[in-house]
Amino acid sequence: MNRFLSYHAVLFTVLILLAAGCAEVDFEEMQDAEAPNNQTTNMAPGDTPQDDLTTHVDGFREIDPEDPPPGSPVGRALTYVGDAYVHVTYSRPYIRGREIFGDLIPYGEVWPAGAHMATEIAFTQPVLVDGEELDAGLYSIFVTPEEDEWQIHFNTELGMHMTGRYDADNNVLTTTQPVETLDEVVDPHTIDFEEQNGARDLRLSWDQTRVRVPLAPVDNNNY
Repeated sequence: MNRFLSYHAVLFTVLILLAAGCAEVDFEEMQDAEAPNNQTTNMAPGDTPQDDLTTHVDGFREIDPEDPPPGSPVGRALTYVGDAYVHVTYSRPYIRGREIFGDLIPYGEVWPAGAHMATEIAFTQPVLVDGEELDAGLYSIFVTPEEDEWQIHFNTELGMHMTGRYDADNNVLTTTQPVETLDEVVDPHTIDFEEQNGARDLRLSWDQTRVRVPLAPVDNNNY
C-alpha cells in the first residue's frame, strides 16, 4: 500500500505542477517511484524509455482464471516504435468455460478486440503497419476474425461501446495477418508487444489463438 501511495502521490504532484504552469518537472523522481502493486508489469530488459510495459489493472488480489470475478478488467500496453510512443487501452474478458473463436466471437463478424468499450490505440508519430504508413493519432482497433487469418482495422471513430457505431468507411488502414495456434491457453484476453529486429509486433492473444501486427518506424529501411 505504501508503494501504491508513493507512486500515485508523485504522479498527482506532477499533474498539479503541470496544471500550474511550472517551468520544470523532475521526471526522474517519477521514474524512480515504484509501480503500484495492483499492476502486473512485463518489461523488456534494460532501463531506457524504449522498454515495453504491459499493465494489467486487475485489482488488489490474485485472479484465478478458473474462477475469475465478474466483468472484464482494464488492460494497457505501452511501447516505443522508434521515436513513436504507442499506448493501447482495452478490456480483458475471460474464457469462463466458453468456446471463444468461431462461437462466442463468430468468424466473419467484426469484434472490438476486447469487451465493453472498443480497444483504442494511440501513436504520437507515424508508424508502418505491416509496411503501410499510418498517421499519428488515436484509433479504435476492430478485428474481423477467420479461422486462418484476421483482418485488423484501424478506425477513426472513438469512444464506441462494442461495435455499436462501427462504420467500415472510417477504417483508415486494414491489414490481414495469419493466425497462430498456441500450445498453452492465454486467459484473459491479452494485448502486448514483442520486439522483432528493432521493430515491434502488436500481439493479440486469447485462448490458444494469437495474431501479430508488425509495427515499425517510418524510416526503417530494413522493414
